[in-house]
Amino acid sequence: MYTVTKHLKFCAAHRLWGYSGPCQNIHGHNYRVDVTLGSSELDSLGFVVDFGEVKSKLQNWLDAAWDHALIVHGEKDPIQFAVKDLGIKIYILPCNPTAENMARIIYGKVQESFPALIIVSVRVWETDTSFAEYTE
Repeated sequence: MYTVTKHLKFCAAHRLWGYSGPCQNIHGHNYRVDVTLGSSELDSLGFVVDFGEVKSKLQNWLDAAWDHALIVHGEKDPIQFAVKDLGIKIYILPCNPTAENMARIIYGKVQESFPALIIVSVRVWETDTSFAEYTE
């Protein structure tokens, strides 16, 4: 199988609802996302997929949805109500905004964007030394 990996980046703030520790406070990360796609065959140009197409579809979504946003657990975190009228960009997740859950959500976006390809993995890096990965 051939694989390609595209690195994407975004900056966002979040906090972990129900967590007992520093990450219960609003804080930010310079996230890096690694999307690895695969195929048993290459297209007529010799690609699994054009890197530019991956960037265009996924980076645009990340920029519109999560870049410079406050990402919160919408079903539980009341902070969303405190900031909604302040003009702050907020993204409501149906789960806690952990790197693990964010990787799963991005995986779903990759599936929508590239249904004919194998999604090998999606990694979400919170720091230079820590990432979570989702794969099926």
